[in-house]
Amino acid sequence: MCNRIRFIDLPEDELDPNQPNNAFFSLIQTHKPHAKEEVSKLVSQSESSPDSPALAGLVLDMFSTPMIDVTTEIVVPSYIFLTSGAAYLGLVFYIQALHGEQRVDPIEFKDSEAELVMPCLANPYPAKVESHAINSFSNGNTPPMCPEGPILKQWLDDQPLSSVVYICFGSMGSFGVDQVKEIACGLEQSGHRFLWSLRKPPPKGRMELLPSDYTNPRDVLPQGFF
Repeated sequence: MCNRIRFIDLPEDELDPNQPNNAFFSLIQTHKPHAKEEVSKLVSQSESSPDSPALAGLVLDMFSTPMIDVTTEIVVPSYIFLTSGAAYLGLVFYIQALHGEQRVDPIEFKDSEAELVMPCLANPYPAKVESHAINSFSNGNTPPMCPEGPILKQWLDDQPLSSVVYICFGSMGSFGVDQVKEIACGLEQSGHRFLWSLRKPPPKGRMELLPSDYTNPRDVLPQGFF
């Protein structure tokens, strides 16, 4: 694996000492031309040599989102990789709901002393201790919930070594019904076991919303998947 990883050092630029508050974002901005040059080289190499693998895309940290401009100019896909705990994920979804569903611009809370009450479990005790809290998710107002971590781990442990394909197109990756069926047919014909993180695209004209779950996967997956 180590011989398939190559590090590229970008030139260092001096930052304006009069901008200490946004020095980090200024640093990212100054690196955009250097990143564009290196990515352009990779694209040119893959286009000029049939033996060179094509550049599939750029995986960006959440703090490096300005680099999306670089990938847009070169027409290369970009993906944001963000690891987080449940609390932070809940915060992000809540802010998204404020903006997308309640039409509230989160920037309005800048320098505000207002307290936002975000839905969460106040006492993170095990499900057996506070079963009423866990069962409250079954009241029909939220999608069904289950402890998928242990279930997936047990299932994976029961499979032969290197026999499972994991399909995930990122948190913003979503597909319509026709595309879902094509991918499903390809998976079936491959004959491999698989785990698939399936997401539904937002409605047309509502790209500010995040992808969601299909209400009933049976309606979009081919016959035989259930």
